[in-house]
Amino acid sequence: MQAMWQQHPQVPWIQFAPCGCQTGGFFAMDTRTQEQVKAPDMAAVHQFAADRSRSQNHFPLGDAVHSAAKALGIPRCGGCAKRQASLNQFFRR
Repeated sequence: MQAMWQQHPQVPWIQFAPCGCQTGGFFAMDTRTQEQVKAPDMAAVHQFAADRSRSQNHFPLGDAVHSAAKALGIPRCGGCAKRQASLNQFFRR
């Protein structure tokens, strides 16, 4: 059975698909670099997207917020990676 790839909602160059294996999880791919990873859950897919959401035309505000929260010891939740990717995409230079 062929994987049904979907575009990540916040980072258009990231695609993901269910792996279809017994352990579950997803494959995530950066279409710019063809880098592909196996993610255990959707939170890991969102983190992969957030890590790769930066481009030369974007101010990485999401990365700055993530770094500040980490420095303050604020634990990361499931929505943090989504917000990080969205903020990285939202603010353009």
